[in-house]
Amino acid sequence: MQLAQDGNPAAVVRRVRRKDGGEAIVRTELIPIAPGYVLIHATDLTELYQTLAEVRESEGVLARAQDIGHTASWVLRLPEGTVRWFGPRGFLQDAAMGEFFEGGDETNARVVPDDRDLPGGCVRRAIEHGSDSVEFRVAGPDGETRWVRMYAVATRESPDTEVMRVEGVLHDITEFHERDERYRQLLAAVRVPMLI
Repeated sequence: MQLAQDGNPAAVVRRVRRKDGGEAIVRTELIPIAPGYVLIHATDLTELYQTLAEVRESEGVLARAQDIGHTASWVLRLPEGTVRWFGPRGFLQDAAMGEFFEGGDETNARVVPDDRDLPGGCVRRAIEHGSDSVEFRVAGPDGETRWVRMYAVATRESPDTEVMRVEGVLHDITEFHERDERYRQLLAAVRVPMLI
């Protein structure tokens, strides 16, 4: 209020009680327009604040789900090739997502050398066919080799337009690979014919 009296605009956001007993969040601006005259402008921000609270809650739920499921999401925007990465802390935390979509040794440093063509190939096939998936190995934050399954889906504004985005998920499947390997070793060690 003092700022408006000094000739400068002022604004305040506060909770107010509505006539129906509900609560609203209102931003009130005081704008001096002439000596002794102040224009008062109020904006109801209740819906905006509710939407922001819901977005924060959704982001929290997604982060917990990614952490529980050892997954991370990514979005590749075409044609500029920019990538956004949405993943839990500790899940390939040092990897820039661009490392998974380029073919060069330097940009693909986190992917095991024998698997370096696999992520980019998955993205190219998704652009060509609509979707694709692949499994490959990466060096985890602790230096340990991890198995990752990558899913990629291309999105278009309409069927006859160019692909504008490729969206995908990375899922750490190391635990499943280790179980499969132990099972294979067990079967190989058994010298008795088996039918499963």
